[in-house]
Amino acid sequence: YLHVWRGPIHHHDLIRDALFDMCNSAGISVSKELSGYEAGKKDRVGDIVLHSFDQGREKLIDVTCWSPLYSPRIQHSADSAQYTVNEAHSFKIKSRKANSEGKIQTTKGMLAFMPFACSALGTLSLEAKSLLNAIASEMSLKHNSPRSLCLSRVVTRISTAIQQGNAFCLVNKMIDLKIYYSSNLQY
Repeated sequence: YLHVWRGPIHHHDLIRDALFDMCNSAGISVSKELSGYEAGKKDRVGDIVLHSFDQGREKLIDVTCWSPLYSPRIQHSADSAQYTVNEAHSFKIKSRKANSEGKIQTTKGMLAFMPFACSALGTLSLEAKSLLNAIASEMSLKHNSPRSLCLSRVVTRISTAIQQGNAFCLVNKMIDLKIYYSSNLQY
């Protein structure tokens, strides 16, 4: 069932690409899917790398989008919209062994690391909101546009990417169900 596993990956990639495109539009030097930050591993530490963003050093951004409808967390998510993104953020910080300053050890030294945590229903972590605000500020300066207009565009672009990912996941799930039921029909 290729479709079942492709949905979440495509969802992630839509959000990553939206961030990448917005950074480019704002004049922020950015790269996508760079490797070589962990010695001897093929794993990429961040989905996008903001060059010269953290006091002249690179900042690694790792996109993660979790569903608040996942049964083990649905009750907590119903109580707080931030629950899912806080859990996603904490998971990424722990899995990358970030220190108290939000930096991780890489082959290029200690670099700033930030999960861009969002939920499939559109909730963003405080850190993700902060990044979108920074992108909007840079976009405002580059295009001589009101910051509020740039922020609206940035938030709309991310929201659209999240919803496109949701639609893709739903369509793939329907295809999988159709394949499953058509192959298991008894005549």
